[in-house]
Amino acid sequence: MRRSWRIAALVVLAMVVAWPALRRPPTDGFPLSTYPMFATDRGREARVATAVGLTAHGERVRLSPELLAGTDEPMIAVGAARDAVSDAGSPETWCAEVARRVAAGRPGVERIDVVVEEHDAVAHFADDADPLAVDVRATCDVPAR
Repeated sequence: MRRSWRIAALVVLAMVVAWPALRRPPTDGFPLSTYPMFATDRGREARVATAVGLTAHGERVRLSPELLAGTDEPMIAVGAARDAVSDAGSPETWCAEVARRVAAGRPGVERIDVVVEEHDAVAHFADDADPLAVDVRATCDVPAR
């Protein structure tokens, strides 16, 4: 009797542990992580919010996470950009914040554009391709040093 109780408890425990992996669509969570964000096809095109610098000659300059959000953490910079262009955000305010950081740390950049870019993700990472489309949400000048 005791052995059958242990076997039943083991089967129930195994089912509880396996349950998240068997759900459709797969979800990420305790006790197993199925990582659907990496296992699901997200398509080839991606929309990315960011801020880019522009020189006096019109050259686009990619800015570091430190210049974008005051941190070396890329995901915090991504979140700051996403928040700034959201319906509740203020791209003009974020543009001015980025411009102040750029003034202190990136000579040659004269203007900041807060943008939402649409990229062919494969071409972007394989060939450093230009964005397919750029939607400018705010523009501001970098203050003089």
